[in-house]
Amino acid sequence: MQSSNIIIKFHQSLKFQLPFFVLLGVIPLVSLAIFFAGSIARNSIKNKTEEVIDLETQLIASTVNKWDEMNVLALRHLSKQPEIVSMDTDRQRPI
Repeated sequence: MQSSNIIIKFHQSLKFQLPFFVLLGVIPLVSLAIFFAGSIARNSIKNKTEEVIDLETQLIASTVNKWDEMNVLALRHLSKQPEIVSMDTDRQRPI
């Protein structure tokens, strides 16, 4: 009976209650802080990634447009050459 009294007194003592209540108050706050920090970090990373993808897409589109323009200019230049205009196979072979 005396050992159970000691256990009850220990659980009722300030030594046990103070750390318990501190942890009870701190753990949810820390959990919320971690959740919100993670959410903010996730949104920041998402926004930066979208910006990088947009810039890369614009760069690729610009490169493709330049490549397309160069091919069109090359074809226009070739179409104006007399060897091509004449449609003579013997004159076109060296080209």
